[in-house]
Amino acid sequence: MIGRVAYRSGFVKRLDGIESLPVWSIDGNDLPKDVIEIVEPLLDLGGTYGDPNAGDPIQCDELRIEHDQGDVEIVVHNWAILLFMADSDAVKRIDQVCCRVEDLAARYVAALFAAGMPMPGAATALADHL
Repeated sequence: MIGRVAYRSGFVKRLDGIESLPVWSIDGNDLPKDVIEIVEPLLDLGGTYGDPNAGDPIQCDELRIEHDQGDVEIVVHNWAILLFMADSDAVKRIDQVCCRVEDLAARYVAALFAAGMPMPGAATALADHL
């Protein structure tokens, strides 16, 4: 069972800069069924993908999936270049999940903004990039 999905994405000059990117976190109970269905197959794909030296600045995506059998962390460097260069089902599945989680986050920010509600830190940072 998925407990939580956390995602951060952005561009950094150095790899240690990924910690400065805002984290978007969604409780497993709040995940739509279609997202759960595409997240579960990623549980065996933990690791690091891509080449951090392939671009400057470095495009970083970090996906952390907390579930009842442990946590899985997937880190991707220079996503766009990796997608262009690799013909891997795993990479395509990871991309699908990251895009869907990013879409959920953007919808949440849009709803907060439309309601005139204050945004939490990650939502504010995401709103700045929309």
